[in-house]
Amino acid sequence: MNYYKQLIALRKQHLVAVYGKYEPLLPDHSSILAFTRTLGNKQLIVVMNFAATSVHVEVRKVLADPSIQLLLSNVDSNTHETLAEERLLPYESRVYLREVIPC
Repeated sequence: MNYYKQLIALRKQHLVAVYGKYEPLLPDHSSILAFTRTLGNKQLIVVMNFAATSVHVEVRKVLADPSIQLLLSNVDSNTHETLAEERLLPYESRVYLREVIPC
């Protein structure tokens, strides 16, 4: 299944993707679009690199939660390795899901 079909399926499976409250994570970054969408106790974390080169991004704080689960990525790479190095590959996109305690 191609990536766009997987994105459509993700929107159908997870209401948080459609109705969740949007909050930017790195609003001033020149090549990274990173945001969360939160609905109830579910939170999507989306991180996308729009650069043609690998980009450093500080994601440890955001992705440190042990309940986080990678739902979708558009690259075939060792996700844990690139996360440990805090970098995204060129044009890489990742979508994570985690459980949160509602306020």
